[in-house]
Amino acid sequence: MKSRTLVGILAKQFGIRPTGWEAIAPQHQSLADVDSPTALADYQAGKRAYKAQLRAAAGDAVEPRRASRSGPGRN
Repeated sequence: MKSRTLVGILAKQFGIRPTGWEAIAPQHQSLADVDSPTALADYQAGKRAYKAQLRAAAGDAVEPRRASRSGPGRN
């Protein structure tokens, strides 16, 4: 997924378009489309809304798992 986004960034932000890049780059909105702080906020809000919609459709009332915060002094 990261490599697909990187191809999208190279093509959309820097104009580097290798043969076949369209087939590799994400067809949906991705970080490759972000070009300003406002666009980043819009992207993040859209992603949160999409994930909330998926959870609601699945009937999942449990919050998504979060990364473990264990470490020195955190048990």
